[in-house]
Amino acid sequence: MNRLLAKTLGAINAWIAIALVLGGIFLGTTIAAGNNEGLLMLTGGLAGFLVALLLCGFIAMLVSIRDTLNDIRQLLSEAVSEKRMKPSMTDPSVD
Repeated sequence: MNRLLAKTLGAINAWIAIALVLGGIFLGTTIAAGNNEGLLMLTGGLAGFLVALLLCGFIAMLVSIRDTLNDIRQLLSEAVSEKRMKPSMTDPSVD
């Protein structure tokens, strides 16, 4: 279940970032109500971008770390299984 949640979150992370930026733009235009609408829309978009950068960037970093740790675990298990298959040169039982 944990793997499914992590993969799902990684897949929708970009959509969350887009929604945050658009939400910031919408909030900027709603607050403006006709006064300096363009400036507040730009400010809202930048604020949404910063929130998306921090939140979604953090999520992306965690997903990347998880993927890297899974790769390391797989490489280590393959190395251990290969070592068990090959006899060691220093093993006295090998003739």
